[in-house]
Amino acid sequence: MLHTARRLPSRSLRRTLAATALVGGLVLTGCTSEDSGSESDSGNGTSDSAGAEQSEVTIENMYGEATYHTNPEKVVAIGTAVDSLLALGITPDVIVERGDDADADWKNPQLDGVERIPMSEEFPLEEVVAHDPDLVVGDTYRIKEDAYNELSKVTDVLPGMDQDANWEPQLKALAEIYGMEDKAQEVIDADEEAFAAVREELPGLEGKTALTVQDRGGQFVAIAGEDNIANKFYSRLGMTLPASFTDGSLKIEAGRAPISYERVSDLAANFMGMYATEGMDKIRAIPGYDQLPQVASGAVVEDNKAVMAALNIPSSLSNAWLLEQLRDQLEIVDGEDPVDAQ
Repeated sequence: MLHTARRLPSRSLRRTLAATALVGGLVLTGCTSEDSGSESDSGNGTSDSAGAEQSEVTIENMYGEATYHTNPEKVVAIGTAVDSLLALGITPDVIVERGDDADADWKNPQLDGVERIPMSEEFPLEEVVAHDPDLVVGDTYRIKEDAYNELSKVTDVLPGMDQDANWEPQLKALAEIYGMEDKAQEVIDADEEAFAAVREELPGLEGKTALTVQDRGGQFVAIAGEDNIANKFYSRLGMTLPASFTDGSLKIEAGRAPISYERVSDLAANFMGMYATEGMDKIRAIPGYDQLPQVASGAVVEDNKAVMAALNIPSSLSNAWLLEQLRDQLEIVDGEDPVDAQ
């Protein structure tokens, strides 16, 4: 990543100038002609920051190369980017929150008092811009390219770093922006050490099988991609998918394996995370579900939204939390023989 230094106008002035060129009818606050005029007054302190040298870093994100001003003062964060900031010891000023973020028990205690912007299907572009941020940082799934392009007209935007939603590249990018490279490496090292410790303590996890499953649309849907980010937690412990999910025995569609209720035995594994969109009473009533090895042994987490969210899009914070939350189930798996789909 390239570091440069040059004289830049103040952040607020840069955003005011950029906002005047922004198309699409966004509601921008604090960007009137009066504000622009006050920026030029020498007695308000702005001129001092405008004359100061500020550093830049150039970073390749998932949408291309972009330049970022270092040490941003006001930050709006979204998704796993919130985790990465917190891991560096930085609390975002504002977070954009979807409904499932309310279940993120590994980070919510650190976000007391942080302002929240609700998000549904559409990215809340106007609301984010109204907060006048120096940096907007999100993840692979929540800052789409259209939103990235619009936001970039007004402020620095760091979306996801790749299509795989890995957290390490963005953590390193944020460390470049904040000058905290050593801290980022400490976080990455601690994360690896945590998994290594569990592998050493529970060597029987090696070669055991695990699945992440959702009940959706009248059938089960299991994440079937070995390289899918949602299976990374398992693979880092030495666990794998049941063979039928990788050898062509089951039909795989876009990295997912749809399984009818009648073929519930296809879900046999040593461990399973099960998210039931219509509640577990319906799932437990399916003939054969209670006979699955992982259900019978107790090595299953059922309808726990926080666990499923942490498995699906991991971060250093959620990994540490999951290792603790799933310890009892992992100890059960450690003492078992390998289980494969029946």
